[in-house]
Amino acid sequence: MPSAREIVLNLALSGDELKEVIRADIDKLLRAEGMLVSNAAFGRVAYTLALKLYLDNPFFPESTTRLDSQPASLSQQEDSPNLVALERPPLPASDKLGVGGTVLHREIDSPNMERVRLGIKVPVQVQQQDGTKTIERVKYPPQEMPTDATDAMVVDETEAKRRGWNIIEVK
Repeated sequence: MPSAREIVLNLALSGDELKEVIRADIDKLLRAEGMLVSNAAFGRVAYTLALKLYLDNPFFPESTTRLDSQPASLSQQEDSPNLVALERPPLPASDKLGVGGTVLHREIDSPNMERVRLGIKVPVQVQQQDGTKTIERVKYPPQEMPTDATDAMVVDETEAKRRGWNIIEVK
């Protein structure tokens, strides 16, 4: 708990802090994808990763970045023969071709709640004995959080389209 001379600031997440939140969500997304298990193998595979940020900024309300898989170079294939399976999307039509996806959606209402959930230091304004104020970063111990406030929604691509979250257009 902060003392009487400390004020916990709920400042906006910095870019580096948001990267930590997104990295944790990427791990959760990969765990949620049922096809990515040790006993599955992919002779041919292509993928698209997309990140869409909804920003509280009237001049720049959204930012979308996409990354498509690329075939591995010959030297990469020599080092790791498994990389020969990677192709650029979309894969050519085939009787056996299946397309599926998993989408993760998170809304962050409290930057400090995310900081505490992930163990990121929280900015605290501290009044020093000489009256000056400084901002220190305090790491609070993990706390039980209500799941509805901290859990990201992980859904399949069909549900994501229904909710308007899907950003990977399948042509």
